[in-house]
Amino acid sequence: MTFFRIAVGALLAACHAAMNPSALALQAGQISPAGLVGEIDGQPTQYVVLGTSHLSAAEGFDPAWLTPLLDRLESWAPDVIVVESLPGWQIETLQARSAEYPDVAATFGRTALAMAEAVSLEPRPLRREALAEAMQIAESDPDPSDRRRAIALFAAALEPDSAALQWSYLDPAERQPGNGVSAGLADQLDMRLSSMNERTTIGIALARRLNLARLHSLDDHQDKDLFLDSVFQEELSNHVPALMQSEALQAFLETQDFSFDGPGSVMEIYRWMNSPAYRELDVRGQWLSFLALPSNGLGRDRVAMWEIRNLGMASNARRAAIGRPGARILIIVGAAHRPWLEDYLSRMTDVEIVPSESLLGN
Repeated sequence: MTFFRIAVGALLAACHAAMNPSALALQAGQISPAGLVGEIDGQPTQYVVLGTSHLSAAEGFDPAWLTPLLDRLESWAPDVIVVESLPGWQIETLQARSAEYPDVAATFGRTALAMAEAVSLEPRPLRREALAEAMQIAESDPDPSDRRRAIALFAAALEPDSAALQWSYLDPAERQPGNGVSAGLADQLDMRLSSMNERTTIGIALARRLNLARLHSLDDHQDKDLFLDSVFQEELSNHVPALMQSEALQAFLETQDFSFDGPGSVMEIYRWMNSPAYRELDVRGQWLSFLALPSNGLGRDRVAMWEIRNLGMASNARRAAIGRPGARILIIVGAAHRPWLEDYLSRMTDVEIVPSESLLGN
């Protein structure tokens, strides 16, 4: 039976190759699976990857300046918003693998873990169960009491951005402890909403406009068992002076001398950071310059670790589409990740990349 199946499979493949010459190219590794996609049951899943600077580091930044940007993003009407934070499931995984990833969960999931610790639900639900119940409540037009329970459940599920989004839907007078929200958790949620981070100022602000139930998390730190190795860090640091001599890196660094001073500057900077020219300067300067660095392969290892992280992020972005084929998905991420995510996602089946510059206009 096994031989029969193999023989039939080989025959079908040969017939297919005869009728479809592109199959021969596929066998030679010249065409990706995405290049063979024909008819799709519905519209392709669309992704926009919005590159951003980290706004919490922008001195004197006023979130009101983002209104023109939010208006343009809202006009595209994404069904799903993905932000650069660590998913709850990965925090849980990193904790379980603490021998390989010492302090990684505590470092990169610090806020999520602190919020989860402040939840006052008894009995305490498992993360996956908490997320499922939170979504069920959040999507049912809850009253303030039920919404507070959903908030506590999102926090217990290690999803602080979704908890903060639901907190923002409450009238300020209703942002009080109760139904699993402790006084400590309420304080942390208030702090999250007052943050200048783009997760809040763009992600939560836009999700509120669109009445979305949650934000999805994109980040990935499964490279940190390698990247945070003390020997690697010390040896690579010895080559930083040579790296700084790279003309490509210097050309990129010259593009970073900008400041936000109003709505007009916000749109100008976002258009620049999402332009093809910026994309190329970023890739060549920040990353490909490592490949040519004489460093006994350490520079090449650094790029490999960067690619590992971005592959994980692309996987999380693809995960956000499960159950929503044909959705419009907006990813809000540090601009350095944008070229890699667009490239990886564009190679996947049922994916259409909508260039972020097309949303930002001239």
